[in-house]
Amino acid sequence: MTEKARQKHHEYKSGKSPKMSPRERVIRAIRRTGPDRVPTCARFTPTMMKTFNDNVGAGIPEEHLGPFGVPSGFIHDVRPPFLTPDEYFGWELRHVSFRSPSSPPDFSGFHRDLPEGTKINEWGVAYVLGSTYHYTKRVAPLKNMNSLQKLKAFPFPDPMEPEAHKDLDHMVELIHEDGFAAAGFLQQTLFELAWEMRGMDTLLIDFLINIPFAEYLLERITEIRCRMASRYAEAGVDIIRLGDDFGTQQSLIMSPSTFRDLIKPRLARIIDSAKQINPEVIIFFHSDGSITPLIGDFMDIGIDVLNPVQPECIDLQEVKRLYGTELSFWG
Repeated sequence: MTEKARQKHHEYKSGKSPKMSPRERVIRAIRRTGPDRVPTCARFTPTMMKTFNDNVGAGIPEEHLGPFGVPSGFIHDVRPPFLTPDEYFGWELRHVSFRSPSSPPDFSGFHRDLPEGTKINEWGVAYVLGSTYHYTKRVAPLKNMNSLQKLKAFPFPDPMEPEAHKDLDHMVELIHEDGFAAAGFLQQTLFELAWEMRGMDTLLIDFLINIPFAEYLLERITEIRCRMASRYAEAGVDIIRLGDDFGTQQSLIMSPSTFRDLIKPRLARIIDSAKQINPEVIIFFHSDGSITPLIGDFMDIGIDVLNPVQPECIDLQEVKRLYGTELSFWG
């Protein structure tokens, strides 16, 4: 390899080039204003993360991994003492997230006979780990709850406790100093979190015949997510990553009218909470499955980027033709 080729390879691997910084490249691609090349980004499943750690030999220690083996808290790729996939492969995006509570509530009263090795997150959802990430069983703490009064007494987390976000501004500053785009992670934003807490089938039944219970649960989650989105905007992230899976491989999980009645107004409030602080913050939204009927609704509430646009479920050429002047697509 010639010295010139070696230099170009180094620039590509680092995500940097004389023309654009990685941050500028990401923002220009999303704003459709002409990046110098297509930016790159990927996330690893826990199985792939373990393979990466085993082969690279300088990966992220287990104590810094969340329930699924995914990096958690501020370990996300910001000058850590560990080599991360983003650094190794030269991807242009770096992530920050809230730390889990230092003293989580005792959720033992909401679960029985959990197998050894089960992990419980700050929302009380138990994860019974399977052979791989995709075989993880979720155990819903609210599955058998039949009283709105009991729901009102449930110990919802406080993401604004000082330890949860005290270093957020500094981490974003470091990312920007290094020339990378900063993204705040807030996926499983509303619907996914609600069904993990309640159980998918039970929540969908609530949407039809137990609406006060469903609305209270959605409202409590929304209030918390609004505060988190606002905090990300205050910290100066370039992108806030929201996400809820609304589709199966063939159709929507719920009717468009149910989405518009129960979910859309609350997602709009979460987005508005961030946009009121920084109107330029980019709103990324992840939803697997066949979700074409909702794309117009996503745009109504200020979503800038749609991910992943599954080719088995969505006609990318058609949605690009219909929405591509105002919406960007992130595969």
